[in-house]
Amino acid sequence: MPSKKFHSLFLIFYSILLLNTASITHANPQQVEIQQQIPLAGAKQNQQFALTKPINQQQYLIQVFKPKVPAPKAGYPVVYLLDGNAAFPYASVIAQSIEFGYQRNKKVPPVVVAIGYPIDGTIDVKSRTFDYTPPFKGILQQHPDRPASPYPQGGAEQFYQFIQQQLKPVIAQHYQINHEQQTLFGHSYGGLFTLYTFLNHPESFQNYVAASPAIWWNDFAIKTQAEKFTNQFKQKHINKTLWLSVGELELEKRVQTTDRHTASDIVQLADKLKNIKGLDVKTFEIAQVTHFEAMFPAINLAFKLAESGFTPSD
Repeated sequence: MPSKKFHSLFLIFYSILLLNTASITHANPQQVEIQQQIPLAGAKQNQQFALTKPINQQQYLIQVFKPKVPAPKAGYPVVYLLDGNAAFPYASVIAQSIEFGYQRNKKVPPVVVAIGYPIDGTIDVKSRTFDYTPPFKGILQQHPDRPASPYPQGGAEQFYQFIQQQLKPVIAQHYQINHEQQTLFGHSYGGLFTLYTFLNHPESFQNYVAASPAIWWNDFAIKTQAEKFTNQFKQKHINKTLWLSVGELELEKRVQTTDRHTASDIVQLADKLKNIKGLDVKTFEIAQVTHFEAMFPAINLAFKLAESGFTPSD
């Protein structure tokens, strides 16, 4: 058995150690220089350029992640992201994470093309309101639970033509991409644009991810388009993927003012499209996130789609 003297010495030593630890904890913090405007991780893999839409002189900031690992024989898959200022930093890190594990699992990250605006913040509300909302005739029907927007709307077809006629040719010229493995991602109004593109120009992309889409816009006009689309393609095999997502917390907020037994907007829309042959339509509820937060985990869905359908080169 240890002696009482040993216990006394141990207690003295332990007390001194606690005092020293306390003094370290409460010491003045080390002086540091806080840097601002730090670069995004990824260095030369993160690239950018500017484009202008001639019809209204709208300027766009295009940010691109370019993989370092070898391209598949058919080229890299490519993911186009709307609201690029907010989406690109997150998407770039995901792509780098996929690339980090390349030697182990041979997964190749996509080329990421984020379409944003030349602003300091994350969301250009005025510009996206026009670019992402479909054309309409007559008077725009405002949703009773949404405030009326003070900004012009209805520019989705112009924005679609910008992507097809201006942006895609530049990407094809400078990056080795697979034209048969292209994904379009949009959130909120961007999700509405994604649905508009799918329903009006389904041949433009192979995969579509509409996150928290503003299906309510213009008195749910996109649902009417979905019904027409189903009738148009009910005898055809389209071989497309459409995934729709919504945040759990934004969904709870919506059902507070509606019948709790009523299916969510995305489920109702998916149900209208479920009988189209060759269409992989799925809905996802993302746990414990609000409307804006739901953008980021939904980007993961776009990356999952980009992983499928190709084989990395040896």
